[in-house]
Order: sequence, then C-alpha cells, then structure tokens
Amino acid sequence: MEYESLKFRVEDGVAVVTLSRPERLNALDEKAARELLDCLERCEGDEAVRVVVITGEGRAFSAGGDVKGMLRSVEEGRPGEFMDRLTDPLYRVALRIRETGKLVIAAVNGHAMGAGFNLAIACDIVIASDKAVFAQSFVRLGLIPGMGGTYLLTRLIGPLRAGELFYTGRTVEAQEALQLGIVNRVVPHEELMEEVMKIAKSLARGPALALARTKRLLEQATRTTDLRRHLEEERKMQVESAKTRDYEEGVRALMEKREPKFSGR
Repeated sequence: MEYESLKFRVEDGVAVVTLSRPERLNALDEKAARELLDCLERCEGDEAVRVVVITGEGRAFSAGGDVKGMLRSVEEGRPGEFMDRLTDPLYRVALRIRETGKLVIAAVNGHAMGAGFNLAIACDIVIASDKAVFAQSFVRLGLIPGMGGTYLLTRLIGPLRAGELFYTGRTVEAQEALQLGIVNRVVPHEELMEEVMKIAKSLARGPALALARTKRLLEQATRTTDLRRHLEEERKMQVESAKTRDYEEGVRALMEKREPKFSGR
C-alpha cells in the first residue's frame, strides 16, 4: 500500500516507518495519523516484521499536531469536532505501539514537539540525534498534554519533572533529555539511523516471544492506572480544551508568530 504522509520499507525483519511531510515538519494531521495507524496495524499482522522503527524526514521527527487545521477549525467554529477527529487516530496509534508485541524504536532525528514528543516516548526504545529537541508544547495552545503525555512522561521521569515540562512547555535539548531519562541514548546526527538499525536488526534476530512477553510484563509492572481508561479520559479533556477561548488564542498566536494572551476561558 502506498502512503501520502509516510514512507515504509522492511529490511532484515525491521520495518522502517518514516514520517514524510518535511515541508510541514512532519506535523500529524488526521490523514497522517490514520496512515501511521494503518501502517502499524499492517506491521502487527506481518510475521516478517519483528521490530518497527519510527523516524522523520528532514529536520523534524514530528512538530506535533496540525496547527493549520486547528486554526481553520477555529475560524469555522468547529474546534471540538476537529480535535475529536484528530485525536481519535492519534490515541489509537499510542495504544497500538504500547499493546503490540513487537518492539518499537523511535529514531528522533530533530524536533519532537507536542504529539511528536509523545509519539517518541510511546516507543520501547528512544534513540536521539544530538540535534534532537523536545517540548511538551501543548500549553502554548491552551491544551493539555495529549496523545498519552500525562501517562507516558509521568511514568518515565516522575510527576515533579514531568509537571514542569507540561506547565512551561520549554524546549529540552538532546543531552538534557538523556539526563532526564526521556531518551535511552544520544548519538551524532549523521550516525543516527546506522546506530538505530544496528540495534533493531539485533533485536529482530532475538527471541520474538520472549521479547513480547518481557514488553507486556514491563507494561504491567509500571501501570498505576489502566492505560486505556487513562487515555480515554485524557482525550475527552483534550476535546473540551479545544472548545475554549484560550485554545483559539493559542492557535492564532502561534500562526501569527506572537506570544498568546490567555484569559482563562
């Protein structure tokens, strides 16, 4: 199957999924999210695929949600409907990555912002280029940290550190991300895919059932609440957040390249 928003290939048991909208910094609109979900489901059903690698084309891993679409929905008076349609496949992507028995590696080649950040940390292993930068940028739009962010980042680095990133939306460079425990390893930018493929091919040669069971046990061991229930609640809150005036102001400010003036409504 051909995709418009991503590239897909299988090599030595490793499926390489490349988000391929470099002119939009690989932003995740509804179509891109649905194609990514379809690709992951395709990998799930393919016995030839043992490991999945997700990366981005150009200077971004993913800049997050589709801000142009957000602005259009605000202007058309349907921000809640838009957010509902966007988040449905995005949250299913997060669940698919966590629930598949196949190991998923994020090769973060550049900017990983908002949903792009949380797509990366949904993966089992995160390898970052030394040019990678991360931000929980939702707050700049008057939104909550979506796509599982409140669950995934909190269990990775704890509520105190996660909260600071959620509340400020500040940018975290690769070495700080390593120190915080957001990524497993930082490698020189030009060596990123070589290093990731070396790891992925090694895992693909490993005992698939044992690895799948280990992943399942790790997931169970780190859950304090049910993931599916948590993501359902988080998505509801995101849709409600998209109906606020602060969200409208955040989207307009970002598109107009100015600081937002939030009113708390």
